[in-house]
Amino acid sequence: MDSVKKCPRPKSPHDVFYMGRSARSPILMIALCCIALTYTAHSQDERQTEPTYATDIYPLFQAQCAKCHTKKTRGGLSVNTREAVLKGGKSGKVVLPGESQNSLLYKMVIGQEDVKQMPRKRDPLNDQELKLIKKWIDQGAK
Repeated sequence: MDSVKKCPRPKSPHDVFYMGRSARSPILMIALCCIALTYTAHSQDERQTEPTYATDIYPLFQAQCAKCHTKKTRGGLSVNTREAVLKGGKSGKVVLPGESQNSLLYKMVIGQEDVKQMPRKRDPLNDQELKLIKKWIDQGAK
C-alpha cells in the first residue's frame, strides 16, 4: 500500500490547476457544462425577443383589431395576414419595417400627432401590447 500516492489537497483555489490530470477532469467538465448552458439560455432569449406576426402579432390583432379590420376592412386595412398588414389600406402603407416611429399603424395605436387613436370605442392597447408592436416593426415586421 505504500506505492499508492495520494494527491495533495490544494492550499488555494489556484492550486487546483497544478493538480494531477484526474483531479482537473471534474472541474473542466463543470466549466464546460456551465459554458454550454449559458450559450443555450442566451440563444433561447434571443429567439423569444424577436416577435413574429404568426406567433405574437396576429393573436393581438385578432383580439383588438379584427372586429373592424377583417371582412369589413375599415379604411381598407385588413389584419388577417402579415402580407395584408404590410400592403396597408386607403392611407397607404401603415407599416414601415424597421421604422416604428414613422409607421402609421404605430402612430395610431399610441395616439400620436393628429391621428385618431386605435382601437376606437375600446380601451387603448396596454403598454406591453404597444411595446410588442413597436418591437415587431423595429425588428423588420417578420
